[in-house]
Amino acid sequence: MKLFGFGSRRGQTAQGSIDHVYTGSGYRIRDSELQKIHRAAVKGDAAEVERCLARRSGDLDALDKQHRTALHLACASGHVQVVTLLVNRKCQIDVCDKENRTPLIQAVHCQEEACAVILLEHGANPNLKDIYGNTALHYAVYSESTSLAEKLLSHGAHIEALDKDNNTPLLFAIICKKEKMVEFLLKRKASSHAVDRLRRSALMLAVYYDSPGIVNILLKQNIDVFAQDMCGRDAEDYAISHHLTKIQQQILEHKKKILKKEKSDVGSSDESAVSIFHELRVDSLPASDDKDLNVATKQCVPEKVSEPLPGSSHEKGNRIVNGQGEGPPAKHPSLKPSTEVEDPAVKGAVQRKNVQTLRAEQALPVASEEEQERHERSEKKQPQVKEGNNTNKSEKIQLSENICDSTSSAAAGRLTQQRKIGKTYPQQFPKKLKEEHDRCTLKQENEEKTNVNMLYKKNREELERKEKQYKKEVEAKQLEPTVQSLEMKSKTARNTPNRDFHNHEEMKGLMDENCILKADIAILRQEICTMKNDNLEKENKYLKDIKIVKETNAALEKYIKLNEEMITETAFRYQQELNDLKAENTRLNAELLKEKESKKRLEADIESYQSRLAAAISKHSESVKTERNLKLALERTRDVSVQVEMSSAISKVKDENEFLTEQLSETQIKFNALKDKFRKTRDSLRKKSLALETVQNDLSQTQQQTQEMKEMYQNAEAKVNNSTGKWNCVEERICHLQRENAWLVQQLDDVHQKEDHKEIVTNIQRGFIESGKKDLVLEEKSKKLMNECDHLKESLFQYEREKTEGVVSIKEDKYFQTSRKKI
Repeated sequence: MKLFGFGSRRGQTAQGSIDHVYTGSGYRIRDSELQKIHRAAVKGDAAEVERCLARRSGDLDALDKQHRTALHLACASGHVQVVTLLVNRKCQIDVCDKENRTPLIQAVHCQEEACAVILLEHGANPNLKDIYGNTALHYAVYSESTSLAEKLLSHGAHIEALDKDNNTPLLFAIICKKEKMVEFLLKRKASSHAVDRLRRSALMLAVYYDSPGIVNILLKQNIDVFAQDMCGRDAEDYAISHHLTKIQQQILEHKKKILKKEKSDVGSSDESAVSIFHELRVDSLPASDDKDLNVATKQCVPEKVSEPLPGSSHEKGNRIVNGQGEGPPAKHPSLKPSTEVEDPAVKGAVQRKNVQTLRAEQALPVASEEEQERHERSEKKQPQVKEGNNTNKSEKIQLSENICDSTSSAAAGRLTQQRKIGKTYPQQFPKKLKEEHDRCTLKQENEEKTNVNMLYKKNREELERKEKQYKKEVEAKQLEPTVQSLEMKSKTARNTPNRDFHNHEEMKGLMDENCILKADIAILRQEICTMKNDNLEKENKYLKDIKIVKETNAALEKYIKLNEEMITETAFRYQQELNDLKAENTRLNAELLKEKESKKRLEADIESYQSRLAAAISKHSESVKTERNLKLALERTRDVSVQVEMSSAISKVKDENEFLTEQLSETQIKFNALKDKFRKTRDSLRKKSLALETVQNDLSQTQQQTQEMKEMYQNAEAKVNNSTGKWNCVEERICHLQRENAWLVQQLDDVHQKEDHKEIVTNIQRGFIESGKKDLVLEEKSKKLMNECDHLKESLFQYEREKTEGVVSIKEDKYFQTSRKKI
């Protein structure tokens, strides 16, 4: 017989909670819970199962106390013959036990492949779930049986079935670190984009459970490396938080490969950027004004602009302003942009612009008074624009910080709620929430803190990036007056006809520089537009994430409240049951004490009855002995007296009649003595009869106590009644003899008055002899009656002893049966 059971493993991680459900060999069998057919199925006795079904066909789908059929037990034990017999008899194949497990799930769980194949061939449903949400495929994944999984899938098992934690068999294989099953499921086209409740992808779970082999398999499948969970973390963040450098390097190498492929597709965008610069140069003729600049900025839309990085591509702005204002470089600190264009065409344009600005600085003369006035006006307008931009920037920074705080607090709240619930992945057990709460270790709390810190750092980086964007906007607006001043210089240069040919060359340089500046402004404006759009999209995304986090928090709060209510209800119910059990225990203890006292009292009564019976029996035996001795003495004295009297009478009759009177007197004296002795014996007999009556009264009392068992001992009572009747007859005969003796005494008295005393004496002697014979017969009968009475008393005593033992054993059996039922 197999014994089955699951062992709970405390103090372990999520893998321990998996083992609690998936390990073990099957059921825990208790013989008291099973019927005959269930016992035969557990033993694998197909013949006995067939006999049970022949006797009662209804036992085919009979349930034990755990709602298990014979098919469940046979599949768990791996008895193929019993399974085939039950299936051929058309039993219910998809019946569920207490844990909602079908025989197919149990066969897969116990790795009984032959039984599982028989059930699948006879139409078992492989997509049914147990109370934990697991299908037969989940159990096959845990046992790493590819053959069982292949057969389940070939018979219609759903490869994307979800358990209670939204884990597909692929995600479950990753959590259990089953590389073979991961490869098998991916070959069978399992979805690698599936996510669990926390929106963690397969790659994130492989990183979380430190499985570099599985990570390598998933990267070969071109899985999305940039996917994020509910907290906004990707697989690389998981590797960093868990200090898994090897896996982090694998992910970084895969990201580099993806970026190289993307850069190979960017050639077309570079060519389009070069064409835009050529168009800008054509548009920047000397007759152009501010309207042309605005049109050019609207027309130039590069295909791809990378994110800004700190650099020194716009240092010329400071130099131009310094050249116009003829002041130190520290006058305009806000004109230092920190952007760098990664596109190679844009880099070349910026370098050419820097060279031409240096030439322009060397060749530019002092500006006229009108130009200086315009420059001063623009400088006055710059602080106002800067202040407005700064206010907008501060408002946006505050908004983004609020978003960051809300997301981080929501994430922290969600994580703390998750820790309060005691949720361990990949499996949650409704009846063991308290155990899961106890398993939350310090390592998990530190991981949650690192997750919240990483989310805060990401939001901080976003804010810094937004600050850089706003700086770019300010720089673009600051470059506009410099461009205007350069245009004014070009106009003044065209209006002065007395300049030399060198001035004409300087004019060409200024024109080129103006064109380059216009191109830079267009690029910066385009970057600003794209950044604004990105910011709006990200803000919308953050707002959606916040809504999702709030919804999840609300759901988790409801779940926590429900769990708390359930826990309080169960605690209250258990407390009530405990109080009931305590009260019942006290009641049972009181009853046990009463029964012990009654038992002691009955034992004392039995001892007293035994002592009384022994005393009565001893008294009766003594009385019988004394009566026997008296009778023998009486007979001896009678014989001696008769012989003496006969010899003396004959001698006296023959010799002389004179001595008759003397002999008669002597005989009278002797007769009187015998009469006295007879009276004494009669009194003693009366006393003994009274003692016998007391004994009979005691026996009648004992008979009253044994009225419940009279049916079994009717013959004994009949014999006792017959013996008592015979005893009464003996007493009547004794009384009759006493009367005869009295009559004889009267006759002896009359002898004195009659002459024929010889005949009277002979008659008296004959009467004495006859009475002696009758006494002997009566004594024999009384002996027989006494023996029967002793035998009956012994049987009654044995009966009483057996009765007390039977009553005690019956009470003990009843007590144990009641205690078992209550337990």
